[in-house]
Amino acid sequence: MNVVLCEYAGKREFTAGNKARADAVEILKQCGYKHIPLYRSKACKPFILLQMIMGCFRTFFFAGHNDTVFIQYPYYPAIVNKVLISILNFGKKIKKYKMCMLIHDIVGLRAEGDVEKNIEPETQLFENIDKVICHNNSMQKILKNSGRKKDYTVLGPFDYLYNKNNIQTNFQTKPSIIIAGNLSREKCGYIYKLGKITQCNFNLYGINYDGPSDSHIHYNGSFSPEELIEHLDGNYGLVWDGDSIDTCDGVFGRYLRYNNPHKFSLYIAAGIPLIVWGESALASYVEEKGIGISINSLCDLNDIIPLINETEYKKMVDNILRIREQLIKGENLKQAIQGELV
Repeated sequence: MNVVLCEYAGKREFTAGNKARADAVEILKQCGYKHIPLYRSKACKPFILLQMIMGCFRTFFFAGHNDTVFIQYPYYPAIVNKVLISILNFGKKIKKYKMCMLIHDIVGLRAEGDVEKNIEPETQLFENIDKVICHNNSMQKILKNSGRKKDYTVLGPFDYLYNKNNIQTNFQTKPSIIIAGNLSREKCGYIYKLGKITQCNFNLYGINYDGPSDSHIHYNGSFSPEELIEHLDGNYGLVWDGDSIDTCDGVFGRYLRYNNPHKFSLYIAAGIPLIVWGESALASYVEEKGIGISINSLCDLNDIIPLINETEYKKMVDNILRIREQLIKGENLKQAIQGELV
């Protein structure tokens, strides 16, 4: 029997990480996988390890020859990843099952210095995984350069399970741009400098915002990922990180060169065209699919926004709605897990 391992859902948080993992489990259950919970992510470390070992033994019971054991990377705390994968690799030699991994985050890609060297401890964990699913071509390339011999499978944007069709996206000459996520100064310092962008307004959603709220930059509160999509109000969704409005800088900004943020999928599920950094991994996807615009600096919006007419905007919406139909049904992950695991 195919099985998917996942930590128990902990206390509901106002972040996207829990939904991304929960959606993956739900999609795999739709594909016939049995869900085996491992541990509560908020438990103490010794108890987590004990629960994880028990979960592995349950896996050994259900998974047999040519079945697939699906895991999501990374687990927290970090020690769980090495211990879990080592135990599953041991069981794989006996039970002859295959292993498939979905990457949510690569911690080493955020570190300063030699990126390929930084991620080696993580890519070494992937070496005996039969299929590793990564975000995009940029992430695939840097992971392959770091030593894993087998190919990676590219997921594309994360799925965002959603069963409603209440899309209300309208054209405005002075549009509102949605910014959703962790709004702390450490991660999104640029938000506190948006006064220079005059051709649009900004609607903020998320935790840790400590700036003013007015007609130009309006803070709308924080919601769970399941609720947030119902509250979004705007004409574009922005994917940007770092301290600067001129580029995506710092640890979080540079990570966009490799990462598919879950908010990208949130905006697609809401039927909202996107604005992304021109050097991000998702810029080529946005341009190829015609679902938004890529910019080098947020200041570029002052020149670009007035040039977009209603016909062009409607075309972006139509394009994004086609992608949305696949995304909200979990088709990206379903396609990624298809095919032989070698």
